[in-house]
Amino acid sequence: LSTADHISGWSRMKGRIASSPFGPLFCDYIAGSQDIRVADIDAALASIPAVTGYCPRAWQQALDIMIPKKKLSADVTKLRIIVLFHALFNMMNKRVGRDMVYQASDLGLLPAETFGSRPGRRANICALNKVLTYDVSRQRRQPMALCSNDATACYDRIIHSVASICMQRFGVDSRTCQVMFGTLQDIKHHISTAYGISADTYGGIE
Repeated sequence: LSTADHISGWSRMKGRIASSPFGPLFCDYIAGSQDIRVADIDAALASIPAVTGYCPRAWQQALDIMIPKKKLSADVTKLRIIVLFHALFNMMNKRVGRDMVYQASDLGLLPAETFGSRPGRRANICALNKVLTYDVSRQRRQPMALCSNDATACYDRIIHSVASICMQRFGVDSRTCQVMFGTLQDIKHHISTAYGISADTYGGIE
């Protein structure tokens, strides 16, 4: 990761994005990207794990918080759990994911119907394609069926070894995959409550 790429990436971020409180915040890295000396250090710290496969201990703490799926609803069954990672780990994941999708798209490895996070694809075009498909079926009087599947907790069920193989097929370095999934497996989760952040944790390797 060059210093120029580091500065470019953080200059597009917004300071209000939340991250783990167990390290510098997004706004800290955004501010640091304004000074070349600080940016050099931050870029080096972000590069070392991806190049060596080393999982920094600072990245191995995360905070679980619950946010409402519906506004003003305090019903616990209507709350969604999200995990706040270390800002640098979060940014590395963003960068790796973006580069992977761009490369896979350039190599023609993605199906034509895939729209998520792809360059040049927008959600409204995907919705338009669905409506036009309905129209064609109705005008031709041809029966059709559509499955709209919202898998529950699907990200929690991704098998890390399989995901790593798929990512490497799309050009991601094996050491970068080792950092990403090794950190997820080693990470200790604190819980945010009305009384503050829990001292006890769950997850991680004992």
